[in-house]
Amino acid sequence: MYTVMLIDDEPIILEKLRHVIDWEQEGCRIVAEAGNGAEALKLCRDLKPQLIFSDIYMPLMDGIELAEEIKSFLPESLVILISGYNEFSYAQKAIEAGVFRYLLKPIRAGELTKILAEAKECLAARRQATEEKLRLQNLIRKNLPSLREKFFIKLVNGEMGPEDLKEQLAFLEIELKGKMWGTILFHLDNYLQLVKENKEAQLQFYKFHLLDLIKKRFTTPSFLYAFINKPDEIVLLYGLESAEQEKTIYETILTVQDEILKTDGVSFSAGIGGLYPDLVVQERSYREARLALEFKIWTGGNALIPYKDIENSKSGRLLHHREQETLSSLLREGNDAKITSFMEQLFTNLQSENYLLMPKSYLRLTILDLVNQIIRSLLEFNGSPDELYGPNFDPVREIEKFDTLDQLQSWLEQLARQAVAFIHNHKQKVGRNFVEKARQYIEVNFRDPELNLDKVAEHVYISSCYLSRLFKEVTAYSFTEYLNRRRIKEAKHLLLSSPAKIYEIAEAVGFRDSHYFGIVFKKITGLAPSEYRDQVRYRFK
Repeated sequence: MYTVMLIDDEPIILEKLRHVIDWEQEGCRIVAEAGNGAEALKLCRDLKPQLIFSDIYMPLMDGIELAEEIKSFLPESLVILISGYNEFSYAQKAIEAGVFRYLLKPIRAGELTKILAEAKECLAARRQATEEKLRLQNLIRKNLPSLREKFFIKLVNGEMGPEDLKEQLAFLEIELKGKMWGTILFHLDNYLQLVKENKEAQLQFYKFHLLDLIKKRFTTPSFLYAFINKPDEIVLLYGLESAEQEKTIYETILTVQDEILKTDGVSFSAGIGGLYPDLVVQERSYREARLALEFKIWTGGNALIPYKDIENSKSGRLLHHREQETLSSLLREGNDAKITSFMEQLFTNLQSENYLLMPKSYLRLTILDLVNQIIRSLLEFNGSPDELYGPNFDPVREIEKFDTLDQLQSWLEQLARQAVAFIHNHKQKVGRNFVEKARQYIEVNFRDPELNLDKVAEHVYISSCYLSRLFKEVTAYSFTEYLNRRRIKEAKHLLLSSPAKIYEIAEAVGFRDSHYFGIVFKKITGLAPSEYRDQVRYRFK
């Protein structure tokens, strides 16, 4: 029930207000009455009524002054002023004071009931809006770890400007400490071999154990954030008070390398980007760390490679990491025309004057890196080079056979086309299997109001983003649309086969909010639930 307070300095008016309508029948309960504004103000602070009916003319404090005071500490409550004068100046002041309605004497039951209905509707809408806001705030807080990770991924990829950075740090409650920031990349050595020789569970154990050690052992940075960015890459962003502390960072990396080698029997190499006084330029430090890791071809595994030690070399002439990412994305997308266009642009760049001084060994490394991207994409979809290119496939030996860039380009395009065909077939098969498992799980659990994309994805052991995309591709509906349609299908059955009320049916098929259920039902069927029940029953009479 809504709580009501009545205020008037004339007892006869209070008596009239008390009995002019049946308050309880209107869903209201009178919790207090007052004879003046000062007394009313104290009662309002104590009882916090939701609806306040007050005379505009009273001793000590008039109704408009009272409304202004109430607004300051009960912003959600509604004030309805009562007056015997229909003067514009009073109505204008009432509006300025935040008064909900202006009721004229003599008080008539019909007018009071109408205003009361409007006030209750307003309070219900406010309550719903407040609950929705709280729900969204709780949802955001629950997803803060995931949102922070996405923020740092954008940061190292150069997708964050200075203004965005400031806003995002405040929103994600990230407190920066330090005067300079840098990025370190950790890559498990012989990753392709590890993928081939180990089950997924063991591979994930290696990654998360390394991530855990990084978080525990790096105690020097005043700011630290580490996350798994790619299957073979862990990113560490850190802040230092001075460049002298960098030595401790190197020592910690060596310690972690020794520890994981002894406990897990695997090694990793670390590429260390430069330190910069502005966090927004971490894309540069990240890029430097990736370039540093390219030198693992010379240093071997279990290496620690600071970019500043190799920045004067010709490493910058190796393939830029953005081109690697572009090729990987195109392979997953499966567009032959785009891959051919990408290859043509890449080899045009290789023939430009910027690359004329590139030694042949550097060119081989660039081509080998492209082949590596193709193989990685295959492995992501459970393929293997042996299966696709034959058991004797040796990219290093193959590259040595070619004398011209045109020959290399044709060979690479052929490898990519074969990979695209395999990935396409695999995605279709796997996608249908995952969606079918998801549909079976939904069929059993659609009545659960807690059922959502994350829960279903967890059940079928894939990411929610991937499942969402598969659902659209296989069923032509988004996950939410599919779930809603299944629930509405069941609701239609219940509407015709049971005498249950609309809100009971909404709850029975998984909707918490009967109002939202009505919106979804009408969107899918074109009718409100009650209309559907009446029309269909009428047809079969």
